[in-house]
Amino acid sequence: MNKTLSLLALVACSVAAPVVHAQSAGSWSVRGGVTHISPDVSSGNLSAPSLPGSQVDVKSASQASVGVTYMYTDHFAVDLPLALPFRHDLVGAGALAGVGKLGDVKVVPISVFGQYRFLQAQVPF
Repeated sequence: MNKTLSLLALVACSVAAPVVHAQSAGSWSVRGGVTHISPDVSSGNLSAPSLPGSQVDVKSASQASVGVTYMYTDHFAVDLPLALPFRHDLVGAGALAGVGKLGDVKVVPISVFGQYRFLQAQVPF
């Protein structure tokens, strides 16, 4: 399913590419796509009463996402990415590697990005 979403996002971007224009101060833009979160986990050993070498791993997750961007000046923009919660499976690692899924967690990554755009607003892409 993740490959299908990625392929659909790629096709949508390639179709929309000819109509993309530079943006000037005061303009808004909305984008859509797929966001993939792949946690970098380095779990230490779990404490007693678990078996020695028992660890936990967190699997990656993908989700359809959108974003809203506002151009404050011709060069500086603020971007707010939006998505539904990402669901990550918690699985056993180390001595618990064969156990499978231990549970899951839902995460909403809240972030705001500042962007600096080097080209002039009138430059065609």
